[in-house]
Amino acid sequence: MINKYLRHLESELEGSPYVDILTILKREIGVAWGHIRLKGILINGDIFEISEYIRIVRNNVEVVRYNYHWQDSSNQLIRRWDNAKHHIHIQTFPHHVHIGTEGNIHESEGMDVERFLKQIEQIL
Repeated sequence: MINKYLRHLESELEGSPYVDILTILKREIGVAWGHIRLKGILINGDIFEISEYIRIVRNNVEVVRYNYHWQDSSNQLIRRWDNAKHHIHIQTFPHHVHIGTEGNIHESEGMDVERFLKQIEQIL
C-alpha cells in the first residue's frame, strides 16, 4: 500500500507537462510507514522539493507530515505548503502556506501532489 502510494506520487510528477526533471532524493518504506523526498525542475527553471512522511492507519494511507517547497531559479521562495505545527493562529492549523517573503503566512488546505501541480498550472 505504501509503495503504491509513493509510485502514484512519483508518476503524477513524472507525467506533468510542467515538470522537466525529477530526482528522487530519498525513498524509504517500512512495514506501516514511508518517507519520500523529491527534487525537481519545472519547465520555466523554477525548482521544487517535496517531502512526505506517511503511515498506514486502518488500511488507509495517512500523510503525517508534508512539505511542498517551490522557488524560482534564483532561490527566491514562491510558495511553501506544510503542516508543521508552528502557526497555531492560522484557522487551518496545522496546514498553511508561506508566500514569497519571510513571515507571509496564509491559511491553506492540506497539500498533496495533485493540488501542488494545479497550483503550478495556475501560477505559471
